[in-house]
Amino acid sequence: MIMKSRGMASRSMRRLSGRIGRRCGIALASLVLACLAAEAGATTRTAPKLPPSAATTTADATADPISLLRTSHFAELDARMSAVQADWRSGRIDELALLDAFRPFGNADPALSAKYDAWVAAFPKSYVAHLAQGEYEVHVGREARGGALAANTPASSFQAMNAGNERASRALRASLALDDRPLLSYSLLMDLTRHYGDRADARKLLDAGLRLDPRGYILRLRYMTTLQSRWGGSVGKMQAFLDECRAAKLDEAKLKTLEALVEQDRGWLASNAGDIEGADRHDLSAIELAGDGRFLDKATRSALLVSAGWDEERLKRLDRAGALYRRAIAVVPDDGWAWGHLGYCEAKSGLAADSAQAYRRGAELGDPYAQNEWGKALWFGVSPVKADRAAALPWFEKSAASGFAEAANNLMWARKQLPAQR
Repeated sequence: MIMKSRGMASRSMRRLSGRIGRRCGIALASLVLACLAAEAGATTRTAPKLPPSAATTTADATADPISLLRTSHFAELDARMSAVQADWRSGRIDELALLDAFRPFGNADPALSAKYDAWVAAFPKSYVAHLAQGEYEVHVGREARGGALAANTPASSFQAMNAGNERASRALRASLALDDRPLLSYSLLMDLTRHYGDRADARKLLDAGLRLDPRGYILRLRYMTTLQSRWGGSVGKMQAFLDECRAAKLDEAKLKTLEALVEQDRGWLASNAGDIEGADRHDLSAIELAGDGRFLDKATRSALLVSAGWDEERLKRLDRAGALYRRAIAVVPDDGWAWGHLGYCEAKSGLAADSAQAYRRGAELGDPYAQNEWGKALWFGVSPVKADRAAALPWFEKSAASGFAEAANNLMWARKQLPAQR
């Protein structure tokens, strides 16, 4: 039967990577060569021209990029994102603002795939169209991989991730020839090396990017993540790179932010060793080193807060965990995992209305744990939610489809019960 009260489902937010296979290694080698070839020809390229004025469209001027993509307003979308790239090139915005501006394209909704193809087809010489498609495919690959340990991940998930990564590399390689300062393309290509290839590939991409901007920061930030222990690196390698960045005379605040990633890695190692108190100390130290987070992209800033929240949750300090999850959500409002675990903390603290709201939001964002808990709230009618068993069933179905074991059991039991309610 459906359990009304339960502890948090046992699952780890820590994501491990496996090797993907020789085919991807060959693809990445070609990818790095393409990057270097593109860099060699950079002096012959110019910034892309802006497409025709968006006055020919009827899109809402305040619409977010994904809304423009969904509604096929490709001219306005291309103009808007090209303007962002131009603002970075001219120094009107910094690297992190550029990174955050393209973050919405990390939405891995399968329905968007055809829209990206149509955008690229409409603007085949657009740097931002190819970049956005590459960003999308990187996240499609991540979603396909899932968050389970490699040993618990089916081969089909790795194959789907492999396919997404290969599509991402094609789009990103194509983008390199369309702008002479393809900063985010280098950054995303470097991200792919965490899944296949080796650290030498990542280093070549870093060096190519730094030749365009020797004082560049986000490429150094991205490279630091490739040195994390979970990707086959080590704290020692991260510390050595931090020393290299210090020798390059980076700003002190940026150096502290890079040091925060070293502390986060120490926390990850402590957590894997079962030392949750030690993990918590390192993760809280990482948050302190990062300061106001202005030198981190939003996703990484949120990840620091979520890591510490997860530590506090496991230590049963739920008020502190909830506060950290709220801070993470304030940075990245569409983090379903954080919403789901905030709901758990609030439920255990007796905040039924707040918990229901958090579970519902997490469920809407696709988090399997939150979907299961929201389904239970609907099934039992946990105050202030009114019982609606028919409405609960789809949430159990969605959670079970993601492999959440408890939801599969709940779904089986609920289907047996519903006919008796009619």
